[in-house]
Amino acid sequence: MIKIGICGINQQRVKETELIIDKILFEMKLDCDFKVDILTTHPEELVDHAKNNNQYGVYILNVQDNKGQLKGIRSAINIRKIDYQSSIIFISSRSELILEILHSHIYPLDFIVRGLDDIELRMKKSLLKCKEIYNNYINSNVRDVFYVNTRNKKIKVLCNNILYFESIGYKHKIKLRLENDEYLFYGTLKNSLSELPEEFVRCHKSFIVNKRKIKEIDKKNRIIIFDDKNSCLFSKNHYYKLEE
Repeated sequence: MIKIGICGINQQRVKETELIIDKILFEMKLDCDFKVDILTTHPEELVDHAKNNNQYGVYILNVQDNKGQLKGIRSAINIRKIDYQSSIIFISSRSELILEILHSHIYPLDFIVRGLDDIELRMKKSLLKCKEIYNNYINSNVRDVFYVNTRNKKIKVLCNNILYFESIGYKHKIKLRLENDEYLFYGTLKNSLSELPEEFVRCHKSFIVNKRKIKEIDKKNRIIIFDDKNSCLFSKNHYYKLEE
């Protein structure tokens, strides 16, 4: 199921976009593939949604808010930092902002100009493209997701968002550290490693790391640095795996 987030300049615009989406999904029999998951007039809420949505999603938003500030662009930049795979669609009457969006490296799927473009037709084409992207994503990335089983639910996590796994305590409890979140679950590092793609390696008796996310290796202190807030240990015996 592909989750859709809609953000508009006001409640009327949000409702208009939702009605267009619902009509397209019904007429094209896509209502089993897509779900409108959040409706808001605050683009920052789409960013929060992206943080909690560990799968491909679609974000439809206006470039500016009701005060004329370009919050839509800023929020889209933050969404892209969190999730480089999901699709972003802009709807706006300000066509002159297309160049600014291109320079912001947001890479939107579409920019629909209100008053010039046929919104329904363009949105229909965009959603069909989203379905194609999602199918390709699922078919080509079978091992690029990791499932976290908690007491109440099963959570799908993109491997690209994972920094490391850490074994903590003595009751087979694992901490899964993501770029912007973390989960605790019961399991073993050995079993977890068997479910992960090859860029994940055991670097210590208590850690598995994603080599693609390593920013720096402090050999003297045997510390792997991912960013300003996240680091973990590695052992001398496992260092060769980090160089492979």
